[in-house]
Amino acid sequence: MNSKGQTTIFVVLGIVILASVAIGYYLMSSSQISAAESEAEALSQLPSDVAEVRKAMSECVQYTLEDAIVQAGMFGGFTEAKQNALFTGNDFVNYASEGKSRKLPSIEETKENIASYMETYIPDCIETENEKFKITLPSPKVSIDISSRKVLAEVDYKAVLKSGETAYTFSEPFVVESPVRFLELYNAADRIVGKAIESPENINVDYLLTLGEEVDVIPFDEKSVIYRIPDKSVSLDSELGTVNFAIVFATKA
Repeated sequence: MNSKGQTTIFVVLGIVILASVAIGYYLMSSSQISAAESEAEALSQLPSDVAEVRKAMSECVQYTLEDAIVQAGMFGGFTEAKQNALFTGNDFVNYASEGKSRKLPSIEETKENIASYMETYIPDCIETENEKFKITLPSPKVSIDISSRKVLAEVDYKAVLKSGETAYTFSEPFVVESPVRFLELYNAADRIVGKAIESPENINVDYLLTLGEEVDVIPFDEKSVIYRIPDKSVSLDSELGTVNFAIVFATKA
């Protein structure tokens, strides 16, 4: 192939790559905007006193999402310690693999765990009465989407506000998000787990460097190793306070 033909191919490839990056950035940006715009649109359709209640509920949903994300990271895709979790003296760490057995939940299972956690704890931070309204709360229904650089929750929560003979129902779902790199860190964890199952003796510094993530490695005993993969780019509010997200898990030979 002549040099002119090679140059043409490289130019075309360059355009394709730039276009892909631009499209990805646009989709990510528009998706980030849509969550905030969705809630702003819902608020704009309500009387001011009703909007105040919805805003408080939206803040509760946002907090519960961030708390659920922290829990899912701390327990390696679950939101609680499993029965056979490794006790470190201060905390429990779930095993992501034991011998040849994989214990790390799939990303779909992780989404279900976060949704279930939110459905359980959202009602805990909602006031059911205030000076103007008596509030009836149904059980929330949560769906979670985890993309490369954020976690988004859509919460169907048709609360009913009553004041005398007047009633309002929040028919629009609450849409909240957190710009945490959950999926990227999960994929790194998944690769470590696969390597641990295949050949744990080959998990060395050189291999960990290929993951493109900072990985803290803590040998616990002769068979168990704890891994922590942090995302230091964002802070999340949770029952533990304001913390950086990290996926934490253990492997057992």
